[in-house]
Amino acid sequence: TPADASGRFTGSAVLDKDTGALQLIFTDFTDTSAHPGAVPETVSSAKSTDGINFPLYAGNPIIAGPPAGSPSGFRDPKAFWDPVGNSWKMVLGSGDATSGKVQLFTSSDPDLLQWSYVGVLTEGDGSTGTMWECPNFFPLGDKWVLFYGGDSVGWYEVGSYNGTKFTSEKTGL
Repeated sequence: TPADASGRFTGSAVLDKDTGALQLIFTDFTDTSAHPGAVPETVSSAKSTDGINFPLYAGNPIIAGPPAGSPSGFRDPKAFWDPVGNSWKMVLGSGDATSGKVQLFTSSDPDLLQWSYVGVLTEGDGSTGTMWECPNFFPLGDKWVLFYGGDSVGWYEVGSYNGTKFTSEKTGL
């Protein structure tokens, strides 16, 4: 039998300002050659009140798999407070045979354990790779900035955001 390469990929952490707890939201990767039929990438959570021990949430995964149109991957969740929608949002890297994408989710759950799919925040034209990884999305002044890894390099895009879609106005390395 093949070696099992299952494990965890990157994600993000959110501080609960009321309790001081630190919540991790990350990618659980399952090696499908060792576990045929499994979903390769899901989103899971763990929470710590001491910053040392991070017990896994018993209800994992908090997102059971990618939305349609993400055959190249689905990973690296980055949770953030969205002042446009006054809610918690999360971006995840993904892609298909043609272009990289950033998927957008939202949560009204104060524990950040229940997420709903919003849609594709933005996608490339193929020139920045067919899979985007480690997205980060945040406001800066009156613009929004998107960072991601694509085609083995780091990209940035600056533009506008309406709460569900990002429109790029400038792209660079």
